Amino acid sequence: MKQLSTKAIVLKRLNFGEADRIVTALTPEQGRIGLLAKGARKPKSKLAGGLELFAINDITYIEGRGELKTVISTRIHCHFRNIMLDITKTMVAYDILKEVDKKTTQGVEDGIYEITETALECLNIVDLSSNIIFVWFTSQILLFSGDGINIEKPLNQAKFENNKKYSFSYDDMSFVENERGEFSPNHIKFLRLVIKSGNPRKLNLIEGASTIADDLVVICKQILKINKA
Repeated sequence: MKQLSTKAIVLKRLNFGEADRIVTALTPEQGRIGLLAKGARKPKSKLAGGLELFAINDITYIEGRGELKTVISTRIHCHFRNIMLDITKTMVAYDILKEVDKKTTQGVEDGIYEITETALECLNIVDLSSNIIFVWFTSQILLFSGDGINIEKPLNQAKFENNKKYSFSYDDMSFVENERGEFSPNHIKFLRLVIKSGNPRKLNLIEGASTIADDLVVICKQILKINKA
């Protein structure tokens, strides 16, 4: 049987039988794939070490008759160890993998692997805000489903104004003028930079970025929660 090799980000793992493991992974060329790692849970298994979460894994496998491909060798290409040293970043990383898993069940759009890899790489940077990364990731992933946040103008208004406050309408995915609103034009300006940015590292250089992201992460989490409903 033909052997295929690929880089892979493990999205989830499931114990199977006495010692096997079923893995769902995201790859740059083959998209989302299901893998069967026979004996991976045995103490001396050579497969276990290269099927890690929060890592880029090198996996070699063979096609099977069913949906699952059989893993024959693995190794870690890059392990983002720092994520596991910070409980907040660990939880953000889990949320990102869960969201990617959900978004790829019906197919994988070009670019999803790259933004997932970038998000994990940035979470591994000790002094980079996890909320900045999460806001960036959410903004990018929403673009794939056509559910992006409207940052062109507020609902029923021609433009954003510097002296106004805004709240957020989840039904319309838009900001709404509200004198008691918790968002300012600075939040919208930051979101515009987020959507255009190819990497959240650059966003960390913006003055006040961490505080703004702390406010916006509430919107991001709620949007993803609604989308799961």
